[in-house]
Amino acid sequence: MKIKGHNFFQNSIFSALMAGDLFGSITFEELLQHGNFGLGTFDATDGELILLDGKPYQILASGDVKTVSNQMTSPFATVTNFISDVKLEFKNIDFSQLKQQLEVKFPSDNIFYALKMVGTFSKISVRSLSKQKPPFKPLKEAAKTQSEVHLTNISGDIVAYWGPNFANMILVPGFHAHFISANRKLGGHIFDFHAQNLTVEISYLTNLNLKLPVTESYLQHQVDQVGIQADIAKVESQSSKTRS
Repeated sequence: MKIKGHNFFQNSIFSALMAGDLFGSITFEELLQHGNFGLGTFDATDGELILLDGKPYQILASGDVKTVSNQMTSPFATVTNFISDVKLEFKNIDFSQLKQQLEVKFPSDNIFYALKMVGTFSKISVRSLSKQKPPFKPLKEAAKTQSEVHLTNISGDIVAYWGPNFANMILVPGFHAHFISANRKLGGHIFDFHAQNLTVEISYLTNLNLKLPVTESYLQHQVDQVGIQADIAKVESQSSKTRS
């Protein structure tokens, strides 16, 4: 099978973020020059980033959404100029079911994918990290204070990326997805959902432009190849705060 792959850009690597390199190293003025669709976080992990149709949003730990200025910075972000290669429709599907069905349709496990979704959800569980104070601790420690928000009967958009296992030091392996409501008032990093109707567009990504920070914290970064998978699981763990 021949496919036409597209470009994507990433600032820093996920293993550095996991190790506690939370200092913003790229401005949004620069980041937006590289794409109109993406996700990531903010300086000191002050919420979740979702970039949709060229507009960035900051989703705070409360689940509320704020606008983003060009002068704000990010320690980690993945963006692309989204080009749809495949469009799929789903009904009455959970996030775990969707992931299984999408992976079957991927032409390869050895490239990257951006996924643009829009739908209506009977329920969706999300979280956003709270702003940390230096000296920064590893992300698994920051994740202990994350709060889960439960939303019901809501419509909105999902920005997601899928990364192959070999790239687990660069970005999240498997699916990494952020949600924002249609009214752009609520959202966060997705744990789970049940979608009543969902449209999914997939973009095949084969060309990575990786920018590495020159901050002192990044230059001293040490990769723990053995422990990173367990740490990712801890970061993805859920907690108890509920909002409907």
